[in-house]
This record gives sequence, C-alpha cells and structure tokens, in this order.
Amino acid sequence: MPKTIYDNIAQAIMEFEGYFVGSISYKNNNPGNLKYAGQLNATGQDQFGHAIFPTFQDGYNALINQIRRMLNGTSSLYPSSETLTQAMNTYAAANGNQYAVFIAQRIGVDPNVTLEQLNAMA
Repeated sequence: MPKTIYDNIAQAIMEFEGYFVGSISYKNNNPGNLKYAGQLNATGQDQFGHAIFPTFQDGYNALINQIRRMLNGTSSLYPSSETLTQAMNTYAAANGNQYAVFIAQRIGVDPNVTLEQLNAMA
C-alpha cells in the first residue's frame, strides 16, 4: 500500500524522536512520544507524561490520528492555517524549528507550508 502524507510525516517524527530499541518511545509503544491526553487504547503515562500504549500499532495509530487532526483542522491546538514550523513549535517547544525543518526535508516541502496545504496532499 502506498504511504500517505500522514505516514510520511509519522516516519519523520519517529526518526526525529529517536525511535529505536530501548528508547523511551520504544518502551512506551509511542513512536511520536505523544503526551498522554486520553488517547484511544492508551493505558496511562510515564514519568515524563508520555502516553503508554499496549502495542506499537496502537501508538502508531494515535500518532497518525494526531497528524490527521493537525492537518485537517479538527485539532484544538493546531489551526490548519498554521505553518509546519508554527505547529512543530507547539508539538515540541524546545526544538520546534529544527523539528519542522527535519520533517520538511523528509517529505520534500518548505517548512513554511501550511497544515492545510499538507492536508491537500493527503
């Protein structure tokens, strides 16, 4: 099955977050290091506030859902008029600009692309 823009962004996030055997995201089955917000199938949170999922697929599905909501304007945190850079500064305030550049390079867009424009690529 061809990868969607959601999958491509998720893969970039996994890479930026350092998803590997032994990492926090690996131990929590949370490839996006999502903070716990009552996500479907999340079983709780770790000491850093990251959601814990019973399986990798559950965590990956939560990441895809978060990305989809960011891009299609149904997220209360990420207006679809925001740029990727603005959104990633909310997603990861400590290094949002670097995060946006990383994702943009991986998916072949400018970091100032809007979430709405990314959604049109879906």
